[in-house]
Amino acid sequence: MRYLFIVISFLLSLNSKCQQLDVLTNVLELDTQYCFLQYHSLEVAQNFRNQMKKAQNDRVVICLYGASHIQSEIVTKKTSSLLKEKFGDAGIGFIFPFSAADSYDGINYKTSHTGKWNYSKSYQLPPKLPLGIRGMTVQTRDSNASVNMNLKSPLKSNVYDILIFLERNENTPAIELEIDSVKYLFSSDKVISSDSNCLKITHRGPISKVKLKWINDSLSKSNNQVLTFYGISIEHHSKIGLMYHPFGVGASPFEAVLNLGKLQDHAQIIKPDIVIIDYGTNNILYNNKVPINLPEMVEKAVKNFRAINPDISIILTSTQDLFYKKKYITAGIDFNYMMDSLAAVNQCLYWNFYDLSGGYKRIRDWNSKGYAKDDFIHLTQKGYDLKGLLLYNSFINTIEKIDKFPELKQWHMPVCQYEDRKSIEVYNPVQKNITPKDDKNEDKPKSQKNRVHIVKKGDTLSEIAAKYGTTVSKLKKLNHLSSDKLKLKQKIKIK
Repeated sequence: MRYLFIVISFLLSLNSKCQQLDVLTNVLELDTQYCFLQYHSLEVAQNFRNQMKKAQNDRVVICLYGASHIQSEIVTKKTSSLLKEKFGDAGIGFIFPFSAADSYDGINYKTSHTGKWNYSKSYQLPPKLPLGIRGMTVQTRDSNASVNMNLKSPLKSNVYDILIFLERNENTPAIELEIDSVKYLFSSDKVISSDSNCLKITHRGPISKVKLKWINDSLSKSNNQVLTFYGISIEHHSKIGLMYHPFGVGASPFEAVLNLGKLQDHAQIIKPDIVIIDYGTNNILYNNKVPINLPEMVEKAVKNFRAINPDISIILTSTQDLFYKKKYITAGIDFNYMMDSLAAVNQCLYWNFYDLSGGYKRIRDWNSKGYAKDDFIHLTQKGYDLKGLLLYNSFINTIEKIDKFPELKQWHMPVCQYEDRKSIEVYNPVQKNITPKDDKNEDKPKSQKNRVHIVKKGDTLSEIAAKYGTTVSKLKKLNHLSSDKLKLKQKIKIK
């Protein structure tokens, strides 16, 4: 009876999430045909599916890189919690003393520090300190220094592996890690002699507060001591389920992910299976154009992560619509096209959030309905919650699609075309002998005026919108459509 209650509760929870998304789809005119992770090869699809499914008996590690929207952890908390409900919870992952780095906290824990600390962040080029997998580093020569990380939702009593990432050499001092009232002491000799890229302890009990501090001990052989700290990872000892690391650094452009000098060393410990690279806003916002060297940076990032794990699944993303200095950022259209093409060329998955969220000239609507802030760049908490929900659904939709059609060689929806797009060829995938679906030579009408499209078998609103250079939301308004479903031989007005 208790099992039946749990099953019914879970099904009601899923139904509630579906209803919530259905309501928001109509309110914000989302194009849910893009609510999946696109792929261009069966191997890429099956590898992603297998990575996620292994969480039933093993640990799956997802690393999400991005800027302020990821550092705040609102998006990651929503997606992470939903995925962990379905695939199991392997731990909360990385925590970092943002206070010591003169930065703001995320929503999951509060940080503070004592003593004087120097710091480096991935957007500060070149970095003054070596950057770890987290993208931020703090360093101190102050023997009175400490950092504190207090969880807003304490972890229940369990068996946890605690991984401490710090620089280890003859100048590294002794440290003490305090978890609630339990203290773990690492002498300078023990810190230096560790044969791993991190220090590891097994902690039994609850976790609400974590404190790391410098300890003076008589074993130190150096008078020039310095503590360089990269962060802590909290993991369930069982190593089964999903681990979701939010590696966001506010104000970061795409090149931030290329400056992680300790990436290889730390990745040997973290062992990422899936990497989501969610940058772009800070590359296109201020000049309203896509930098000419951005494709090269994207491909270098992909190469760096594949050097860590040849079987890693890499998910590229697009930005959302942006409005800056009283102008819509048309470069978002080009960025979407470029990333879609790069995903095809480099055998990555692609999350087209630009078109999913409504596309060009939609951010002000999000703002008027309370989902975007007044800067028309960042979202509100409920806006980021929605983005997290959409990312979760994109994961699930993709896995279900692969399960249902295991031999499907590609699943790709053409990016929407918009009249205000300036650049025709930001990146030409034909150079590498790969032509994405939206680059096929189709006879596109020169004018949309008074055009009518007769629905053929297999037609979708997104494909029709792409063909005629309009958007799904405009087609739905014009044709008084309440859903994305089409009927054979249905007449669709274009303008």
